[in-house]
Amino acid sequence: MRQKKWPYILGIIAAWILQFIGISFGPQGFRSLGGICIGLGAFLAPISINRLYRLSYEKEFPDLVHQEEIEKRDERNVLIRNRAMAKSASIIRWIILGIACIVFFAEGPLWITLSLIGAYALDYCLEWYYLSKYQKEM
Repeated sequence: MRQKKWPYILGIIAAWILQFIGISFGPQGFRSLGGICIGLGAFLAPISINRLYRLSYEKEFPDLVHQEEIEKRDERNVLIRNRAMAKSASIIRWIILGIACIVFFAEGPLWITLSLIGAYALDYCLEWYYLSKYQKEM
């Protein structure tokens, strides 16, 4: 399927416009609006540039792209990817709890500590939900 390049070119142009608007709002009283525009422009430009590069890569090397798709859907690679995600999630879980402890003992804002503990609890709840769901399926 052939994809068009013009939406991504428009994305780059929109990113430049947002960057310009953000820079021009910076010194005035609209600092938050300027920061939002700069952030959106900084988010949109690399995504559009990367997608344009990927489209040209797909056009130049269709056989390699096909091989990448096969490897992406390969059962072994899917299992490896899922195992890596599970391991990184368990590490991130303890990092979040550690940051919550640091913020609490450093007498930081209570909402940050409670938000981090809420994210920690949400992670465990989601893990429990999907564990029970997948056990019923298998």
